[in-house]
Amino acid sequence: MGKRTAQFRQALEQSPRGAQGVSRAFLENMPPPQLSPQTPYGRLVQALVQDGKHYHPPENQALMHLAERLILVLTLAPHVRPEALDVFFYPNAQNRDFTEFGGVKAKTHTGFLPTGETAFVYPEWR
Repeated sequence: MGKRTAQFRQALEQSPRGAQGVSRAFLENMPPPQLSPQTPYGRLVQALVQDGKHYHPPENQALMHLAERLILVLTLAPHVRPEALDVFFYPNAQNRDFTEFGGVKAKTHTGFLPTGETAFVYPEWR
């Protein structure tokens, strides 16, 4: 999972458009990390790929498109690497969190909790 969250942070932080979004060219040129079927994440990705909705031919090394993997990591990150989402705590001109990032603030969790709206900040991911 560490490689996936590192890739997620790279997609957010090193994007040519920064906090404004990730360009399609940037995503397409980012090679996916190797999946290990012995890890929980690798088994999850394989299960998602084989469920029929996200089937890709076995010869496809990536198994899932990068955008699919980034969104999957976005959903898992608050639970396994919450610090990877700290990049969303970026104040706007009014010194408030950007509304367009979505997310919710919990009473007992101080980190960023992404929502579906968070994934749609990056329309190129879809």
